[in-house]
Amino acid sequence: MGIITLIYLVVGVLVAAAKDYFGGVDDVFDIVNILLAIVLWPLVLLGVDFSLGGGGKGGDKGGDKKNGALLLGPSSYLYLRTLIQERISKAALERQRIP
Repeated sequence: MGIITLIYLVVGVLVAAAKDYFGGVDDVFDIVNILLAIVLWPLVLLGVDFSLGGGGKGGDKGGDKKNGALLLGPSSYLYLRTLIQERISKAALERQRIP
């Protein structure tokens, strides 16, 4: 790994920390948000908020997000859509079991 790559990643970590992406890591979506923020930190400085899973920045669950972005290919969207549909189905089944 070159020195420029290392500096780029260190700056990415600092930007992600300054924008509170490390606060409240609860699930895989938060980890992906952190990784996206580190690698694409110039976009974070421009105001893009990576909020995969709808959680927003790390510790800011449910906050008002004016300009979020998710930069993934079409197959990733289909995979995520399937995951979300499965979670909704499981939650509905669990609600039916509770008396």
